[in-house]
Amino acid sequence: MSIHTFLMRFPIDVVFLNKKNHVIAVNKTLQPNHITGFHLMAASVLELPAGTIEATSTVVGDKIEIVP
Repeated sequence: MSIHTFLMRFPIDVVFLNKKNHVIAVNKTLQPNHITGFHLMAASVLELPAGTIEATSTVVGDKIEIVP
């Protein structure tokens, strides 16, 4: 899985998750008009406001809990 930020006007943080919601990769402050690397084990992606990864100290291996 990979994403791009073509046509976006602002940077974002990107978190790649596996099927068990473990963080397998992060991209801090991905600038507009860029493409992330391909992450074969990714099952989902979180696109977050720039600075979120740093503010939450999110690192590879963390488990993300998504609640309604």
